[in-house]
Amino acid sequence: MSESYVAMTLYFRVAGTDAGELRALAEARAEFYRDFPGLVLKAFVHDAEAGRYGSHYIWRDEAAARAFRESDLIAQMVRRFGHQPEIHQYQVLALVQPQASDIGS
Repeated sequence: MSESYVAMTLYFRVAGTDAGELRALAEARAEFYRDFPGLVLKAFVHDAEAGRYGSHYIWRDEAAARAFRESDLIAQMVRRFGHQPEIHQYQVLALVQPQASDIGS
């Protein structure tokens, strides 16, 4: 694989927050990410048992991941939830993307 993808998970503590409220928040915020440079994939996630809300990202490279970490998008979420997120970043060793016809089968 010639490209150097970077995976990132980001979580905020949201114990007791309604899943419907978080889904609405995810849907409302999705538009902010559609054209973010270097973003390959973003999945909004919620772990009700652990009280966490966040995202899994795949970035084209480290520079794109860094630009995101330094962007106002995270600052907006810090203001919303009142604390810094837990962020984990990983090097992607291989990325498998199903064919469009495989999705949902």
